[in-house]
Amino acid sequence: NGASDQNRTGIPALARPCTNHCTTPATHKLYHIYIYLSIIFLFFLLVIVWVMYYNGVVNLKRGCKGDIMKTRIISAIIVILLSIPVFYFGGTLYKVAFFLIALQALREFINVREKRKEFPNIIKLIAYICLTLFYFSVDINESLIINFDFRIITSLLLVLFFPIILYNDKNKYNINDCCYMLGGVLLIASSMVLANLYRNIGLRVIVYLFLVTILTDTFAYFTGMLIGRHKLLESVSPKKTWEGFIGGALVATFTGTVFYTTVINTSIEIPVIVMFTLFLSIIGQFGDLFFSSIKRYYKVKDFSNLMPGHGGVLDRLDSIIFVLLAFSLFMNLI
Repeated sequence: NGASDQNRTGIPALARPCTNHCTTPATHKLYHIYIYLSIIFLFFLLVIVWVMYYNGVVNLKRGCKGDIMKTRIISAIIVILLSIPVFYFGGTLYKVAFFLIALQALREFINVREKRKEFPNIIKLIAYICLTLFYFSVDINESLIINFDFRIITSLLLVLFFPIILYNDKNKYNINDCCYMLGGVLLIASSMVLANLYRNIGLRVIVYLFLVTILTDTFAYFTGMLIGRHKLLESVSPKKTWEGFIGGALVATFTGTVFYTTVINTSIEIPVIVMFTLFLSIIGQFGDLFFSSIKRYYKVKDFSNLMPGHGGVLDRLDSIIFVLLAFSLFMNLI
C-alpha cells in the first residue's frame, strides 16, 4: 500500500499521515489510547522521580541540588499543558507560537554572544527582520521542494555583510559577528519552518519527532544520574555520560518505534524504522552537545532563565532543532 501511495502522490509514506491503512476506527482509537497512556506514563515518571528524590533514593549531588528538581518538574508540567492545545489545533496558532519561539531563540543566541561584545542595535534589528521574512516567506511542500523568493536570501546576505564595510571597525562588527548572526538566523528559521511543515503533514509526525527527542533527553539525564560513570565529552558537557547517551537512545528508539508502527505506518519494516529512530535520537544528542559547546565557549550555564530549572528556549530545543533538520534527510527515502 505504501509503495502504491507514493507512486500516485509522489509523497512517501513516512512524509505524510497514514491514509487507507491508518484511518480505520480501530487504529484511530489506538492512536488516542497511545497518547493517553504516554501522558499518564510521563506523569507517573515525574511523580516517581519526585518521590525518590524526597526519600533520598536518588542522590542529586552530582546533578541538581536543593529544590531545583522540584522546580524543573513544575516548569515541565506547565510547558506540557501549554503545548498540548498548540500541537493539537495546529494552524495559525501553531505557526504563531513557533514564530515567537524562533524570535526568543534568536534573542538568546544573540545574547550569549554579547557576553563578550555587544552587537549594534541596528544589526540585531536586521537579524530579527530577516528571521521573520524567512519564516513567513519560505514554503516547503511534502516533497521537500522549497518555494521562496530568492531575493529574500540575497537581501539577508547583503544586509548582514554590508555593515562590515560600513562600520569599518572590527571591535563593533566584523566578519565573525556576521557569520555568527547569519548562521543563527538560518539554523533557527529553517528548523522552525520544517516544524510547520511536519505539523501540516499531520499531528502524528510532529508528535513522533518530539516524543523521540523528549524521551532521549529525559532518560539520558536520569540514566546518567543513576548509573553514569564514563564521561561522554567532558570538555563540552561535564555531566553527560556514555551510560546516559546509550540509555536515552535505547528508550527513545523502542518507544518511538512502537509509536510509529502503531499510529503512523503499520506496514513499514521494523528494522528500518528502528534504525531511523535510533539515528534521530543520536542526532538529537549531538544537537545538545553542539549548543552546550556554545555555552561552554561563552562561559554561560544557560541561554536564559525563561523557564525556571530548564534555562531558555535553546536549552530545551537544542536537540529538537537538529532532529527537525535530520528528519528531512530521510523523509522521502522511506
